[in-house]
Amino acid sequence: MMQRSRYPYAIIALNEYPYLLDQLVAQQWHVWGYDDPNDLKQFFAQELDPEHVFPRTWLLMKDDTLTSIIGAVTLSWSEMGTVQPLERNPWLGYLYVEPHYRGQGLAKVLTEFAVEQSAQLGYDQCYLYASDETPRYLKWGWKPLQTLPFQGEDVTVMQSP
Repeated sequence: MMQRSRYPYAIIALNEYPYLLDQLVAQQWHVWGYDDPNDLKQFFAQELDPEHVFPRTWLLMKDDTLTSIIGAVTLSWSEMGTVQPLERNPWLGYLYVEPHYRGQGLAKVLTEFAVEQSAQLGYDQCYLYASDETPRYLKWGWKPLQTLPFQGEDVTVMQSP
């Protein structure tokens, strides 16, 4: 189902528009630089199976033609593996807005949307980890829980407002 944000862009669920999977994977691989884009595709493709609750990805679309992704956000389970306790779920990640669309508050819109979707799924909190973006999340009301080394860098684990 297409939902309008407070901007002139639609937010849609990947599992309702599976034809966008390859475009999402290409975008995310370009941004985050995973070693193997097939691993990334397998991750996102899990949500196309109705038996999987997570991951869940929402796409911010350029217009109603639903052909151009300008942003995305994902909720997943155990993002940090066993580094974090099981009760810290779901995790917000893969947040991205195309450079041309930045500065409009769209990353915050996507973040708030994902937190709302998490609540609709029955979760009181969302979690994320951040390194260089910690100040942004603090400004948005996220609460730092701890800082720890993860995947070769120090990250701050945060909880949704």
